[in-house]
Amino acid sequence: MKYRYWGALRFFLALLVVLHHFRVIGGPTINSAIGFFLPGTVAVMVFFALSGFIILEAIYSVYSDRPGRFIANRAIRILAPYYPLLIGSIALLSTYLFLSGAPNIEGHVNNVLGWNDLSAENIGSNAFYLWVNGGFPFFHEFRSELLVPFWTVRIEFAFYLVCFAGLCIAKYLMPKSSRPAAIDRVCLAAVIATAFICSYLLIDARPQTWDALYPGIVTFFPLGAAAFLAAERMQAIKFAIPILLVLSVIGFHGSVWSAPWPNFTAQCVLLIGLLAAAYFTRNLEFPAFKAWDVWLGSLSYSLYLTHIIVQIIFKNFIGNGPVVFLAGVIVSLGFAILYQAMTQPLIDRVRDAVRGSPINRSPKAATA
Repeated sequence: MKYRYWGALRFFLALLVVLHHFRVIGGPTINSAIGFFLPGTVAVMVFFALSGFIILEAIYSVYSDRPGRFIANRAIRILAPYYPLLIGSIALLSTYLFLSGAPNIEGHVNNVLGWNDLSAENIGSNAFYLWVNGGFPFFHEFRSELLVPFWTVRIEFAFYLVCFAGLCIAKYLMPKSSRPAAIDRVCLAAVIATAFICSYLLIDARPQTWDALYPGIVTFFPLGAAAFLAAERMQAIKFAIPILLVLSVIGFHGSVWSAPWPNFTAQCVLLIGLLAAAYFTRNLEFPAFKAWDVWLGSLSYSLYLTHIIVQIIFKNFIGNGPVVFLAGVIVSLGFAILYQAMTQPLIDRVRDAVRGSPINRSPKAATA
């Protein structure tokens, strides 16, 4: 599997999310300047497009006949770093509420976290709430996220489950001799179906609510998948890319809740610029930079998961202002590096064992 030098880009996207969330403690000027571009939402959409491309490439290169190993590997990759932080956030929140006697603590957006958020239903939903509009049985009361961002994780994992279903169809319902072509057909059908479903949801979504966010963001998965198919497998699917891009931009507009046109134009420029940078650098080679690129790409997920804890601590106990904003970003980077060093080696070994080959450390292969 060809290594794509997107690690530094993924780290930059994670840093945009950090800036987006920390802007609220930077003071009015920083808050306004960063909020104008809405970099966090833009970054998540580009993340999902990259995921659509990379996961489809991994399916063809590594997992075409191994759906079980695919879903196990992806679950380890995305959930193994999440659960320790979830447990830690529960411990931090409950300890603070118990020792301080305070009824709640201010969350990372316009919300508060209190004892009600530590209910079994909410903890269960934070642990198992993998679908966009439904929850795990017996854990259906999704009140709030507990210091760790989970909504993107569950959307990502839902995408993995769709891919897993497609692999199972190709493996168990198609003749062995026709499986490569079957995977092509399944992937193409999934791209088209997702586009139509998202179009319907975008039309049906209630404006000014989070309901409008999910279909707009989910559209970026088939956009990335279509880009891979067009570049590597099926030239004819190029027709789908502009259609999906238009749907994605429409969904983006819905997800930012009809932002003023100057803001939306700037956000679209940032979005399309990042998507173009990813697509046109997909075949570039920088062997001397590979070790750093792999490390930065791995660090990006740790940074995404851990920064909210730091932001809430700074927001509630440190204060605000440009210096606090800068200090919070630096502390977030340090915390992410420490967490990655503690967890990533073990996760890599387990994933290599599940996958059956040490792709992460292969000289010419990509992380998948």
